Amino acid sequence: MPKSGLELIRHTRWYIRLRWLLLLAIIAPALVSLYLGSGLTHERLSSLVIAAVAVGSNVLFYGLSHLRRRETYYRALALSMLAFDVLFISYFIYSKGGIESRSMLLYALPILMSAPLFGRASVYIAASGSALGYDAVILANYLGIIHSPDAVTHQATNLTYVLNSIIFFTVLLLLVGTISDLITRLLLQKQEEALIAAAALRRAQAIARVGSWEWDVANNTIRWSDELYDIFGLGPESSHSTYEDYLRHIHPDDRSWVAGIIERSLKTHKPFSYDHRIVKRGNKVQIIHTEGKVVTNRRGKAVQLYGTAQDITDERMLEAAKGDFVSLASHQLRTPASGVRMLLGMLQEGYVGKLTLQQRRTVQDAFDANERLLKIADDLLNVAKLESGRLVLNRQEIDLAAWLQTMWPQQKLLARERHLKLKLELPDKPVRLYGDPERLAMVVDNLLSNARKYTPPRGTVTVTLKPGTAAHTITVADTGSGMTRAEIARLFGKFTRLDNLASEGTDGTGLGLYLAKSIVDLHHGSIKVSSKPGAGSIFTVRLPKNPL
Repeated sequence: MPKSGLELIRHTRWYIRLRWLLLLAIIAPALVSLYLGSGLTHERLSSLVIAAVAVGSNVLFYGLSHLRRRETYYRALALSMLAFDVLFISYFIYSKGGIESRSMLLYALPILMSAPLFGRASVYIAASGSALGYDAVILANYLGIIHSPDAVTHQATNLTYVLNSIIFFTVLLLLVGTISDLITRLLLQKQEEALIAAAALRRAQAIARVGSWEWDVANNTIRWSDELYDIFGLGPESSHSTYEDYLRHIHPDDRSWVAGIIERSLKTHKPFSYDHRIVKRGNKVQIIHTEGKVVTNRRGKAVQLYGTAQDITDERMLEAAKGDFVSLASHQLRTPASGVRMLLGMLQEGYVGKLTLQQRRTVQDAFDANERLLKIADDLLNVAKLESGRLVLNRQEIDLAAWLQTMWPQQKLLARERHLKLKLELPDKPVRLYGDPERLAMVVDNLLSNARKYTPPRGTVTVTLKPGTAAHTITVADTGSGMTRAEIARLFGKFTRLDNLASEGTDGTGLGLYLAKSIVDLHHGSIKVSSKPGAGSIFTVRLPKNPL
């Protein structure tokens, strides 16, 4: 059925519910007053008949609303309800005093409901019909054609009063119609804006291949956006309404840990983010990036999860291809560079004869340049391994204090070459950690290398190890040039080089800090930096004692 037909059915049933509420609001207090009030017993029978007709009509309309679902049928039913209400309210006014009755306000119900049922123009038709019904009762009373039984005054025969009432209440009912039209117009405008925004969101989701979802935890129902259906290769009619249905679409090897992440988020109320595989029709595997947040009620209980899911299959394939290319290129670059290192070493050792001072300097410059080339190749290889998931940690128990001391002689030598003071502050007791000593050495080496580059001669670089209950921290502080907030924000990105004066003349790939942060992330730790221009920088590495 078209959307307009479904809306007509829904609005018609709303109308029936509103009639029930109105009948309850009018009949209940009226009957109570009739049976408890004095001098009103003569009205009981007529009031009971009117109440029975009103209730019976709504029972009839309720039953008819469930017989068929055709749009033309519901149009006829809704029109019958509006016409019946206008006629019934006119009769009610006649029976309750005619011109003395103030029940004409009941006309507001069919007037207001005509707009959602038949559109804006219908409110003026309903208002005009209501005004004609009211005016007909008043004029018939005035002309003596009918006589309202409950009238207590002679205002019905007062021409001035009759004309004033007809004009006033006709204008009032038309005003109700105009206000209803205005409200409908505003609602339609807001609805159109919402539809435009929803269409724009659907287009944006389709371009970005991002879908959205909401999970009502209490009722275990999930709603998906149109794009999410497409990402999962499903139609809106597919079975996806529960959390268990969602899990069935996840790759069997990923299903248990995905469920674990979601269950942990329900307990901790923390946001989550993960990449996983789904299996589409034809056993086609796609890679999805999912993010979500938890909504809690006033008692702190998780009642809803909402989030997004993005198809990142193409990006992953591109990253894999790029990683393979970088890895291959780095290998091809490292092989001849290693041979050049060996040959230059032989020249320095005098295997081809004694070199002059100028020759030794030239060979040393060539050796240093080749070492930088090898460093670039190593960094590119490590990045390729990292992004392809091939960088595996060789975890073992480490005494961080003793481990730092083994690195210190070489680091002091490098600092002395740049006329820097290097300080190491260690606790008296061993500091145990479960991690990869080789990869962590790359982290500390990169931090110290940056500290040396950006600290002027006679400056100080301090390394401090602080043990903790759940995690240990290593800080590298320098008295160098410092950084701005903008520089800090992009510091850990790939190929990042600072553009300040202190960076002039320094070499490097711009991958050191990116690799350092990635290695710390693999240890489930964190790395942060605090710095101000001219006030040096402090890098803080936090490493859990027993990372999961």
